[in-house]
Amino acid sequence: MNALCDWLPVTPELPVEVMAAIERARAELQRVEDPREAAVFVAQTEAIRYLAEKAHAGHEVQNQAAELALRAKRRAGELLVSLPKNLGGRGTGNTVLPVPRLDELGIGKIDSSRWQAVASVPEDRFEQHLAEQQTAGRELTTAGVLAIAKHLSAQAARKSELNARLIEPTNDYAEGPGWRLFGGHFQERLGVLPDECIDAIVTDPPYNADALALWGDLAKHAARLLKPQGLLIALSGQLWLPDVLYKLSEYLHYGWLYCQPLPGQHSRILPRHLFQTWKPWLVFSNGPWPSGSVEWHEDTTPSSVMQKSYRWQQDGVPATYLIEVFTQPGDVICDPFVGIGSHGEAVVGLDREFIGCEADSGRFAIAVDRLRSRDA
Repeated sequence: MNALCDWLPVTPELPVEVMAAIERARAELQRVEDPREAAVFVAQTEAIRYLAEKAHAGHEVQNQAAELALRAKRRAGELLVSLPKNLGGRGTGNTVLPVPRLDELGIGKIDSSRWQAVASVPEDRFEQHLAEQQTAGRELTTAGVLAIAKHLSAQAARKSELNARLIEPTNDYAEGPGWRLFGGHFQERLGVLPDECIDAIVTDPPYNADALALWGDLAKHAARLLKPQGLLIALSGQLWLPDVLYKLSEYLHYGWLYCQPLPGQHSRILPRHLFQTWKPWLVFSNGPWPSGSVEWHEDTTPSSVMQKSYRWQQDGVPATYLIEVFTQPGDVICDPFVGIGSHGEAVVGLDREFIGCEADSGRFAIAVDRLRSRDA
């Protein structure tokens, strides 16, 4: 008891004394301006919450103590978020002051993460949650606020992804030595190409569930555009892989699955509770597999190590490996999902002819600039 009470403004032993401690701590909380002080205050408020339970102060008083603890964690999170993020320190005139580390503040990494998550909940949503829980007579918990933070974060990530996939339509066209680029949807724009004019399609379609129909369209157009035994070589996600394989198999013949290692920080696949360490390249043939014209090779591509300038930008190195394995100089390679042109650069650099299509005007312009820069 004494160790706990050392943290408290008063020494509560009865419910009325617990209420007095809550009121005094609530007033003190408004003056907390330092992360180290905030961490100590979180410990104080947790002690008050503990003593409210031990004093049998009743549900309402215990919830007030829990609310105080949540507000203390929120304040600590706000102060941690406001700390400078640069590792070199912060300057005042000619003096550089080091940014304190968490261990110097007496704060663990888990607590820091949880407190900042509590602080990430918008104030109106935070206050609404407190009011709803208290009105319903439910217990206030940190876990409840963290669930809201997680939900809002997932919503924001989803919105960001959808915004990034918004397409500004284009109907443009550009060309240069060894390449042609169509602006627009491949289903329409590549219709001008004659049948059986492409040796290989090397592409990176969208992976999400909403895009599964595109894989069916891709397979259908590949069956028309590819020469006999021509190949569709496509990078895919894994969550919807069975559906993708089914879509492609309606028009093409399965050949093999290649592994592209993903070094560094791995994406978390939440529905499967795993860290993704590789991605599959799917290779399908327009007719029987061209065994006689393919040399012996490994089914693992080089790793992707490029720093991305665009969220879905792909490193040309893994695609280069597959292009060299499956095609010859002078072959015609097509990418119906050009993006900002990584595969186009790889194709032109290998003395193949490139035909690409990109639906978004912004990405189309970047891809054209990249391909033209090779012509200079």
